[in-house]
Amino acid sequence: MKEARTLEDTERMGKEALKAFEDVEKKAEREVGQNMMEMAGTISISKTFNNRGRFGFIQAAQIFLTKLPRQKRGRYIQNLKMKIEAKFDFFERYLTFSQPDGTATEPHYFWKDIVLCYKMYTTEKAAESVSFPGLLEALNRGLFTSKGRRAGFVKAELTVPDLERIQEDLRTAYEADPDNVQAAESYVLSNIILGQEMHDSPKLTPLSELQAIINRLLETGSKTPELHLMAVLLFWPEEEPEAVPDEDDEEVEPQATEDEESQSLELLSNPDVKRYVALMEKAYMTSDAKYHRGRCLLPLFFLGKGSGLSRWIHKSRLDKIVENEVNNELAAESVQSAKKKWKLFCKKWADGDVWKIPEIQDMLLPIRVELPDSPKTPQEHEEEEVLAYARAKKIKIKTNREPNSSPCPVLFYLGFTIQGPVVFQVGTPGQ
Repeated sequence: MKEARTLEDTERMGKEALKAFEDVEKKAEREVGQNMMEMAGTISISKTFNNRGRFGFIQAAQIFLTKLPRQKRGRYIQNLKMKIEAKFDFFERYLTFSQPDGTATEPHYFWKDIVLCYKMYTTEKAAESVSFPGLLEALNRGLFTSKGRRAGFVKAELTVPDLERIQEDLRTAYEADPDNVQAAESYVLSNIILGQEMHDSPKLTPLSELQAIINRLLETGSKTPELHLMAVLLFWPEEEPEAVPDEDDEEVEPQATEDEESQSLELLSNPDVKRYVALMEKAYMTSDAKYHRGRCLLPLFFLGKGSGLSRWIHKSRLDKIVENEVNNELAAESVQSAKKKWKLFCKKWADGDVWKIPEIQDMLLPIRVELPDSPKTPQEHEEEEVLAYARAKKIKIKTNREPNSSPCPVLFYLGFTIQGPVVFQVGTPGQ
């Protein structure tokens, strides 16, 4: 489009570019990973999902519109708006739930181009999104790890009044359409988000009311991973066992089947958390797994020492503590490099140094797990699993790395990705 000399050239080149990127997107949708080879309609195998079609469309659409005279833009905005919104929704979710690996993120221009194109075609601001991933990102505002900060946008941290207003708006939207699953997910999440900043806010909805909302929607057959994430968080037992159960305790239940999904869920007073975990993973495999292959899923929440909604700790609260630690260390060395700051920040997470920070130890609740009887070789598994204790039940949970095979009891912290619970190894009791 840069070489276009006339309006006709610009329009022709713009349409050709958009069509080419849509073709790349369609091809990527038919690609699968090694563990998805049984899927029908696929044409090739890829270790990672090719997002270049979607992102290229965003970039081409942005350039195309800037090349057109103002009087010509209206028609194209109207024609392309829904496609831009769909691609924004995809990337908002994609970048909130995952990153390329444990120490890398997308280039700084990636989110910037998405946000600017979205605003150009919709007049909406990405920072004001109240979608499920948008709310999760809201608490990251102000942190150097946030998508907006990395893209060069300066946004003030949300205050308690801001979060209360958002919660009230989402309550109104939910009450206007109580069968809208997305409205319910965002409303429930807004309460958890508000509880992060003010656990005794008078605006918070009672836990039992939020549980009833989630339970009702699950009984209608809703299967999004977001809804099951809310179910797992809201119904996770608050009391931890005093000792590790014996070997002959209840065995882990199998994965949920289609017949089981059609049955009624447990009553609020006796939720089947293991079932919710199984359904959450199954929902994730249907909706997101193909897009996240080859990427690292980000923990969204951690189990803390509080009660009710306040026991769920958003990752931004840990990131803020780690960022302060990094700033102090670099200040002592008179280092101000953003690259060194990011490298040290990621190293603390990758090496597990974050779990040694007293402020984080005071915040999170260690859990005890049971390791496999014998370690598996890398060829026998892709992700290690352990059994975590929640009251009298054992729940099969993935680990973020191969666990220590020590015969001593091992303590972990419990986190949640969009796929389900994941344990982070801390050490043995008393360490």
